[in-house]
Amino acid sequence: MRKAYEIYGNSSLIHYNGSSNFGKLIHSGGHGCACRDSGIKLELSLVANTCSLSWDVNRFCSLIGAGILFIGDSMMEQTASVTMNHVLLSGSPECAEKVMFGKSDLLIKPTGYVGERGAPWVAYARRLRPKYVVLNAGPHIKTLELFHEIIDTVLQDANKFEPDMIVIWKTQYKAGCEGKPDKHNWRLFSEFDKIVGEKWNASNILNVQMFDEVQSAHICGRGGYQDGMHYCIPGPLDSIPSILLSLLQNLQSVV
Repeated sequence: MRKAYEIYGNSSLIHYNGSSNFGKLIHSGGHGCACRDSGIKLELSLVANTCSLSWDVNRFCSLIGAGILFIGDSMMEQTASVTMNHVLLSGSPECAEKVMFGKSDLLIKPTGYVGERGAPWVAYARRLRPKYVVLNAGPHIKTLELFHEIIDTVLQDANKFEPDMIVIWKTQYKAGCEGKPDKHNWRLFSEFDKIVGEKWNASNILNVQMFDEVQSAHICGRGGYQDGMHYCIPGPLDSIPSILLSLLQNLQSVV
């Protein structure tokens, strides 16, 4: 894998792993950076009141070993990019190359479905062989039946990789702008999380439900984009690396 980042503008980072689009590392998904040009100073963050969250890049890099691979749609791009940037800006460029992203709207190839962007998650996992894989699908799923199929298939495939590769599921980021209609199946997200809670090992769930409290951090007109799905960056998503580190430490303690 070649150098995994380049400086773009003053502080934004674009991630890539060379000339191939397979397993490509990508900058923030959606219109996250549009908030910077909106004329609105956004200072929203998450504060934990029931636990302690901290960021230690050395600890994070020691835990991920061969690497951590995020797979999903543009919301997972945002999750991956803030993690990449935290590692890089913490002074660990070699470790930043081990934080990877693969595009996959549905994670699998459902029978008869047309419109999937990216490869099935197993294709990325087999090629890149990370220690951890973080998955999510939701905004492009229109029915609970399809979501059940995706989760069941992913779990069956994940068992084939363990224990060498640990598969984590990230819960849904809630979406919506005040007065705007439902898009990308927002009202199904809570049901999706319930299904995961019933089927997935709780220790392997990256729970981001606390982001429900920072709905005002969505784009929602900033920069001219009526986007109620993606988050402004910088913003609350900058808390993700600390939340993820906490989960990885818990997983390590039970190995």
